[in-house]
Amino acid sequence: MRRSRVLCTLLLLPLIVIVSSLTIARPATAGTLVSPRRPVALRNRVTDDRITNDRVTRDRTTWDSVFSDAQAARGEAMYGQTCARCHQESLAGADQSPPLTGAGFLSNWNGLPLAELFERVRVDMPSDTPGTYSRQQIIDVLAYVLRFNGFPAGKAELTHDANALAAVRFVASKP
Repeated sequence: MRRSRVLCTLLLLPLIVIVSSLTIARPATAGTLVSPRRPVALRNRVTDDRITNDRVTRDRTTWDSVFSDAQAARGEAMYGQTCARCHQESLAGADQSPPLTGAGFLSNWNGLPLAELFERVRVDMPSDTPGTYSRQQIIDVLAYVLRFNGFPAGKAELTHDANALAAVRFVASKP
């Protein structure tokens, strides 16, 4: 019995290799999986559609309602107390403080994960005493900035978890 199993394996192995190579060599098209062991990234847009583990997943973006209205309201109050003195109530910036709204702001962060914007604020703000804001204060202000820039609110709050923020891409224009 063992001998027949070995013989069967030896006969089928070349066939398996040939079929596998044909599957891998086939060109990928949208909605097809080339090989479950080799994910294919289809990067047609900034929103980055991926085929992995036999299913299509789409990275979340700032257009996917990633913060709540309540969180943005808390962020607005915090912004008024702490950020507006440099970035202005209108978020337009002044002197050395860059704007937090408008085409320049949107294009600077377009395509980047929200984790990068969060870290920039966490490490560099406020400019006179960097690193003094709590993570919750930063994420609430970030929710306010997103709402101010026209991104939609949802039911769930944006979290300050680094992995969760890394999974959300800042996309300037609505897909």
